[in-house]
Amino acid sequence: MKPIISLGLFFLLPIMAFSQQIAVENQKANEILVAMDHPLSIVVEGIPCGDIIVNIDNGKLEKEEDSDCNYILHPETIGTATLSIYKFSAEEVVLIGKRVYEVIPFPQQKAQFCSASSEVTIGEFLTCEGLRLPILNMDIGGDLTIKSFTIEVSRKGKIWQELPNDGGKFEEENLEQLRKIKVGDQIRFKHIYGIFHGDDAPRALDDLRLEIVK
Repeated sequence: MKPIISLGLFFLLPIMAFSQQIAVENQKANEILVAMDHPLSIVVEGIPCGDIIVNIDNGKLEKEEDSDCNYILHPETIGTATLSIYKFSAEEVVLIGKRVYEVIPFPQQKAQFCSASSEVTIGEFLTCEGLRLPILNMDIGGDLTIKSFTIEVSRKGKIWQELPNDGGKFEEENLEQLRKIKVGDQIRFKHIYGIFHGDDAPRALDDLRLEIVK
């Protein structure tokens, strides 16, 4: 299931309306996230919800089941998305309003190791399965996907191991080498790439550094 961004309370947007007042439920008047589901409620003054036609020029706009006023907007590309609202009038379809949204990229996130501390014991390190990419500081939770990373182990100031790793979990052959770590070793997770909603390619993430302690 795709994550859904909750869009809060009703606001009467400064929508380009040609006659009727149009209310669109939207917490952020101008911005929506690419490749995410955004619930919208659209109400036009004096017109039943079932008698209006709504479309979008970026992605998909689908009516929710059992509701004529509620929709799910799913923009697919970064840029703009124009919401157009029509009504039937004398057997014609008449445009009565438009709303232009800015479609923005998914915010940058940080990869995490199991421990929030930069110092871990050998036992703590080996009980962790790898790296995560949690969604933080947003209205949704869950994790994004780690595509790959490299584990660099330094001992006494020199690089001892460099282990490329596919996916977020440690590969078994890498675990065999990591079981040889010692107190004082420095661990650097570098070349970390995550998969973000709406991105065409994996996105580079900040390095993580750990020290193995007693």
